[in-house]
Amino acid sequence: MRPWEGNDLVPPSATAVWHAFESTRLALLDHRVAQLGRTHPALIEAIVARCVRRSQMLSFQQIVASCPRAEQRVLLTFGALARRWGRVRAGHVHVPLRLTHQNLADLVAARRPSVSSALGVLASQGLVTRTPGGWAIATSVLDDDLPPNLAC
Repeated sequence: MRPWEGNDLVPPSATAVWHAFESTRLALLDHRVAQLGRTHPALIEAIVARCVRRSQMLSFQQIVASCPRAEQRVLLTFGALARRWGRVRAGHVHVPLRLTHQNLADLVAARRPSVSSALGVLASQGLVTRTPGGWAIATSVLDDDLPPNLAC
């Protein structure tokens, strides 16, 4: 949101990098949109709802980053991805995102080798498996009752 504005909390040398894993559309919402909002309040309501959702996602990312183990971080992230983009199949939820180990490492604030190891552990437990079209996530990952060794 408004990346061109300065932020006193972030060093000037910090940069943001965006990656689109799937086909994506972006829109520039400038002063003209604010003017339209005067006569179309539902437009402003929708924009504010997206801002709130973004704020919630940033809070979730902080929770993920606070987990000490890569397995926990990866599992929480896959749970969120499964809830958002997953399709229920027999015995699992298919997440149709072709994420590499490096992509996942970027998402969970870990190094790629740690994520690769974590994926091996989670695969051996039958929780996460790579498929040709994305990832298969065990339905138990979507439950609140994770094994004690995987809960943060």
